[in-house]
Amino acid sequence: MEIALFKNIKDSILTDLKNAKLEINIAVAWFTNHEYYNVLIRKLNEGIKVTIIIINDPINNREGGLDWQNFINSGGILHFSHYPKIMHHKFCIIDNEVLYNGSYNWTYYAEKINRENTIRHTENNKLILDFQNEFDHLKQKNKRYKRVKRYTLDEMLKFQIDKALKFYISKELEANSKWLTRNKHFEIAQKVLSTSISFGTKKEQEKLQPIKERITVLNNQIINSQKVNSTVDKELKDIYRKQAVIRTQTIKPTIVNRPITTYQNNSTNQNRLADLKRQEELLKSLKKEKFQGDFGELRINLKWETFDDLDLHVIDPSGNHICYSATEAISEGSKGQLDVDANAGEEKRINPQENIYWETNPPSGIYKIVVVHFAVKQEKDVPFILSIIAQKGKSKIIYSKIHNENLKTMLVAEIKYVRGLGITEINEKKILTII
Repeated sequence: MEIALFKNIKDSILTDLKNAKLEINIAVAWFTNHEYYNVLIRKLNEGIKVTIIIINDPINNREGGLDWQNFINSGGILHFSHYPKIMHHKFCIIDNEVLYNGSYNWTYYAEKINRENTIRHTENNKLILDFQNEFDHLKQKNKRYKRVKRYTLDEMLKFQIDKALKFYISKELEANSKWLTRNKHFEIAQKVLSTSISFGTKKEQEKLQPIKERITVLNNQIINSQKVNSTVDKELKDIYRKQAVIRTQTIKPTIVNRPITTYQNNSTNQNRLADLKRQEELLKSLKKEKFQGDFGELRINLKWETFDDLDLHVIDPSGNHICYSATEAISEGSKGQLDVDANAGEEKRINPQENIYWETNPPSGIYKIVVVHFAVKQEKDVPFILSIIAQKGKSKIIYSKIHNENLKTMLVAEIKYVRGLGITEINEKKILTII
């Protein structure tokens, strides 16, 4: 039985691959599609034998492409065909019962751009045997690899390829850029994108712009995450130092007639240790749970650990007041916005956060950062940590407490931000105020 496919080719092949019970043999000139690859890795993990024959070139085997070494390590068998005598077939045999053969490569380019065909053959033992014999012949002619060295993107640029192949690679890189950004391989994604742009025409470069912007945003997130972790580690180190100092100052009350001041000092030290322990736990939970909301070139995050409703307010250099009642403000062409507002409604959560950020180019000037205890009285004093994180310049995490009296307001810090330099000054205030 034969069925000609001109549309939905991938869906048909994937269905048969997922249903494979014994063996999958693939001979395609180019193979770049991660959906096929992921299914094959799963089949290998199920104990299915998978053998692939493809061309060893920068399309199939490049930095940022499919991980063929992982395929081999998972039990897959890989044969490479080499220029100038390449294997140009496009067929697949599944369990010696299903055969696909046509013009269709297992690539994004074939899936999204070209007009392709393949024929699905079943119940034709003679035809399937002929293709299996050809597959066995290809295995003998093309070396099996157990270690794979990828083409770097720099090597790919030096590869002797014509204009048509450059266009092909450009489209494949564009598709892989999207996959890479989803999987957060930022450094490779950036290199892939810049290489793709170097291959593409002006019109193609314009199409790549949204991907470029996405990579920039994701890369900013990684930079901020690294800075947050570094800042948290620095604060934790300082806490451990303070705890050690306090413990050396604490005197065990072994003598009955010890002066009262000794016991008072011990009590004070115990309170200080308890406060440092709570600060330590807040910082560790921040590192474990990560920030809620978006990153940007400037980010201010408030985290606490009760059901109380604390509110984060920021007054930007233009006097705009960003908070729950005015979640966005534009100043000097840059938008600051509150994107996480916790414990404001009926649903209360433990370990809540609030978050205000500027994605790009925050305005220069002085920012006032205020915390308000708005509602719910779970504790007399609610501990919190305020994280001030900038891509450039200084960053700091401030620990403090705010009294549970409704609308108690604290100016926690003022910062100075300079475009191009980032945060140049951070001044802790921790004073009650009216806003």
